[in-house]
Amino acid sequence: MYIAAGGVIVEAERRCRPVLRARGCRSREGDDTMSATADGEQLAVKEWKLRLYLYETGPKTTAWLVLDTGDNILETRGHAHRNPQDAPVPEIGDELAVGRALAAMGRLLIHDAAMDIEGVGAGHLPREE
Repeated sequence: MYIAAGGVIVEAERRCRPVLRARGCRSREGDDTMSATADGEQLAVKEWKLRLYLYETGPKTTAWLVLDTGDNILETRGHAHRNPQDAPVPEIGDELAVGRALAAMGRLLIHDAAMDIEGVGAGHLPREE
């Protein structure tokens, strides 16, 4: 589908966040979740895996974002196109494409949550301004 020209893959590492580590965060062997005790309550932490692929072809940059929540896999893309008169600075195209893919992922997650809220009969999600 895509031909990677100098593509970069970034994947999040598995680790306890400092605030959870301070509360006794423990990773369960072979499980993607962690739990900790905070004020006598069980704290469940989920791990979502995010993969980011960057493709550059001449003045075009595409960011392909894949989010694996364990229950669903969501994908978004962001694009950037350099003006032919501008100096080639790949970082700018990367930042624009990734920013656009992340923004699209945020909109997709909010939309899916709104559909889930309506699906369980809990009304409608108020629109943010």
